[in-house]
Amino acid sequence: MHIYEFYILDTTVDNTLDQEIDDLMTYHGTMEHLLVPSSIDYAISEVALDATWWSDAATAGNWETRFGITDADLPTEGRFIYMVMVSESMPFEHTNEPIYYPKRDQEDSATHSRVNPVYKYDSVNDELTEYVFGAPVFISYVSPNAGVTATATTTGTSVIGTSNNPYGQEVLHASITGPEGPIETVIINPGSAAVPEEWPQFETTQGYLGSGIYPTEPLQPNTLYTVYYNMTTTDGPYNDYWSFTTGPSNATSTASPTARVDRSSERGIHPMLRTQVRGHAVGPR
Repeated sequence: MHIYEFYILDTTVDNTLDQEIDDLMTYHGTMEHLLVPSSIDYAISEVALDATWWSDAATAGNWETRFGITDADLPTEGRFIYMVMVSESMPFEHTNEPIYYPKRDQEDSATHSRVNPVYKYDSVNDELTEYVFGAPVFISYVSPNAGVTATATTTGTSVIGTSNNPYGQEVLHASITGPEGPIETVIINPGSAAVPEEWPQFETTQGYLGSGIYPTEPLQPNTLYTVYYNMTTTDGPYNDYWSFTTGPSNATSTASPTARVDRSSERGIHPMLRTQVRGHAVGPR
């Protein structure tokens, strides 16, 4: 059994829970758990946070010393959202094609990623370039022999427990093509070793069953896009293409795709005053 816990510490109360889940589907690290095959159950809850909670948290965490946060900086409202996802590990379903999101011929998909703004690190000049990424495409390969593999290779501990990438998935090339041609993409494959080092926000990816294909610019609203890709797997090479259509813009960031920021100041942004999204596996068990 695989158990994944996930939380959002949010400084606003603008979104409904439904909207928060839609927002989570613009980050591949949560897609893989919300879309995991052989799911057993999901649960979600939330609690409101008031000014007293933030003040107590700042005192307990010594925020003024650690982050330079004063009482005047503290939010007066917010919320804590907790989710837990339980699934079989390994997945037991057989599948005839990878899991895609947006799915084939999907309409009304997102235009922007939740992780914005994104920073590309230039190690030569020690500076960051700020980007606004489009909503990613998620590709998850589950071997047609998944059930057989799980039975043959596990002895109380799942293969997923010892491997971040049990089916050897590695997307080698991918493009997202719209009316103005292909968009440059960043490929985040399962396992932190595969993450391009110039994209520090993805250094600790927890992916074990999927790749995120991030367009380095927002997708246009109400527009048809086609995904082309090829990858390697434990079962051999695989390639495919499919199309989806975006809906209205879900932009939440005004960052410029070409803005350069001082690295030290970016690192010094008050992290506790921005929406925090965290998750971790507490299984397999």
